[in-house]
Amino acid sequence: MEASFHFKEIDPRTIEGLEKLFKQEMETTIRRHMGKLPVEDAYFHVTVEKNPHKPQYYVGIALYLPNKNMYARQQEKTPDIAMHKAINSLIKQIDKYREKFKPNKGGRR
Repeated sequence: MEASFHFKEIDPRTIEGLEKLFKQEMETTIRRHMGKLPVEDAYFHVTVEKNPHKPQYYVGIALYLPNKNMYARQQEKTPDIAMHKAINSLIKQIDKYREKFKPNKGGRR
């Protein structure tokens, strides 16, 4: 899995921490939720922007897979909370997408 980042109006020290946070989540939580999806072909693009007029941050995470694109966007007063909420939103989408590939256990005839 690879990731690229775009930051706007963000302090350089905050950038370093957010990149580290996302990469850690990408290698643990997100990878675990992806299961048998084509992890090696997954590509993330993370955008973090600060509203210049008030303490509000926007985090957008795009996940590109060979046959599916997913996107999560959150806004919060701190960038790390927005990042966590966006990751959780993306994980819900990943889990829902994975359900399509599970064998039907209901025994429908």
